[in-house]
Amino acid sequence: STTPGDGTGTGAGTSGSGTTHGPGSTDDSTTGGASTSRLVGLGFVRSDPVWHAFELDRFTGELTVLAALPASIHSVSQGDGAFDPATRRVFHPTGDGRLLTFDADSGEFLAAPTLVPDTLASVTNLEINNAGALVGLAPALHTQIVTIDPDTGVVTAIAELPPELSQIVEGIGAFDPATDRMFQITGDHRLLVFDAGTGDLLGNVALVGADSSDVYDLAVDNAGQLVGIGNRASPDPWVVVRVDPLTGVVTTLSELPADLSFVQGQNIHDAALDQMFLQTGDPHLLVIDAGTGQLLATTPIMPGINFLNPVLVP
Repeated sequence: STTPGDGTGTGAGTSGSGTTHGPGSTDDSTTGGASTSRLVGLGFVRSDPVWHAFELDRFTGELTVLAALPASIHSVSQGDGAFDPATRRVFHPTGDGRLLTFDADSGEFLAAPTLVPDTLASVTNLEINNAGALVGLAPALHTQIVTIDPDTGVVTAIAELPPELSQIVEGIGAFDPATDRMFQITGDHRLLVFDAGTGDLLGNVALVGADSSDVYDLAVDNAGQLVGIGNRASPDPWVVVRVDPLTGVVTTLSELPADLSFVQGQNIHDAALDQMFLQTGDPHLLVIDAGTGQLLATTPIMPGINFLNPVLVP
């Protein structure tokens, strides 16, 4: 969890130089598409104890305050957030076992029900499945796949992982709406695949390949391929990778500039452009072609603000 005012960093690795690569802008014409979707997340001014809902401008890196959240919201789980298009609400689990809910358009605080029962109150990797239900993982004694009632906070287990698969990495997951499947990386470098409707475990493979030691920030591209960020052994650079969910084979698509760091669990995919947006620890916003792995732009994010857990809001 991350707490306002503590000044702690969220990146991994070393800080980047802030150099712009590629065309320097996310020009919609490069993909033949257009997108008006917004990046909306949580943030705080360093040393300020209050969280706010922010909007990040993907072209300029400017952060705009939408609304202040209650002072009772002390911490949020890094890499977790879900947007419900049916109700225009954004959900984030908090560090004290509540479900923060705010309006995606105005940023207005709506609710923060306590998650119950206590044994399932720690939830992570939230998604909205194709039935419109809020689903996630609850890493209790044995990790449970759960549904969450956003109005009451009631958490219901729908399936349980075998004990040997309970090393869940917070925020390192992705959702494929075409197949209603969730993907999750484990701490011992395995890829798990779930049915987001039933919680059934559909796949469990070890990650293999030269860039498979650490895979972060997964997303599903428009071709239905699983892509993410891989970390070779230092001092080799970070790479954009494709992961085969059937075999676990990790294939390099491209190398990224040296000296980057990444904020874990912040990969956002925009299907209108087939582009991924990732944050570095400096901070910058990287724009990557999800199909090819090409780095399209590196945009400095407004300094002095910790910005976390963006969701894409159409």
